[in-house]
Amino acid sequence: MVRERFLKSYDGTELYTVHAGEGMPIVLVDGIGCDGYIWRHLEPTLSRKYHVLRYHHRGHGRSKVPEDLNELGMEALRQDLLAVLDAYDIPKALLLGHSMGVQVILDAAVHAPERVSGLVPMCGSYGRMLDTFHDNGLARTLFPRLRDLVFAHPRRAQWLWRAVWPSELVFQYAKAVEVRGSLVRRDDFKPYFDHLARMDPQVFFRMLDKVRHHTVEDRLQELRVPTLVVAGQYDSFTPAWLSRRMQRLIPAAELLVVPHGSHAAPIEMPELVELRLARFMAEHLCGATVASARPTRPRKTRRSANPKARRPVAAS
Repeated sequence: MVRERFLKSYDGTELYTVHAGEGMPIVLVDGIGCDGYIWRHLEPTLSRKYHVLRYHHRGHGRSKVPEDLNELGMEALRQDLLAVLDAYDIPKALLLGHSMGVQVILDAAVHAPERVSGLVPMCGSYGRMLDTFHDNGLARTLFPRLRDLVFAHPRRAQWLWRAVWPSELVFQYAKAVEVRGSLVRRDDFKPYFDHLARMDPQVFFRMLDKVRHHTVEDRLQELRVPTLVVAGQYDSFTPAWLSRRMQRLIPAAELLVVPHGSHAAPIEMPELVELRLARFMAEHLCGATVASARPTRPRKTRRSANPKARRPVAAS
């Protein structure tokens, strides 16, 4: 049975969570602008055997916007993830992250390794996401100008934002260019645009502005947990070479490149992803103890080169 719950993070921001199933804990972490659409197939499949939790980032979906809009960076997102684990009395969990959620789970693994039993970064980068968006620097160059326009003209930006995202033209463009249209159903993908249309563009741009320089590239070699990196062969948001590099930098990490997959690979070829994930978990996690006794006191987190040469890509 799917159950909903609201909880408060470190700064009092209310987060929406949903969970189902029993057993080994698995936490699903969205990308920016998302409220769970990418887990449409994986979530019910995993919850048949495991305790699966999903939550909305601050300022997304049913979670509240923080009172201090400076609290939208990667440190805040990491602490939200840890707050979810604490609220559910979970000492450690397998973390699945998609898109920007990859940076969140990697950041959590670096700063709170004792809370992580395994990692599954999906179609995301280890940092500086705008530098490699569409495998060029155009987004990095244009973003500051768009950000300044949104902040300077908030009412106009809100009107335009709400008008553009739900349009059929945007959906058809994305289907033709950004995802594998033949592999994606409207019911799977359109919720992404519907959620974006409901978001406050100032929250979106503030968060993206704060996380765009974040990276844990220089600390990936410290990770010592089972890791399965998942990439889409034709992902234009986070090109497959990034996932290959991530797999090389994380000790003993494994790699699945979804043939013909895009940034939405988990909903384009869910059966392949589910089968590979099941094998990964059976080999590395299901026989291990992943829910030891909680410490007496809840842990408080302290706040604190582009290889573009392409190689043949295949599922592994």
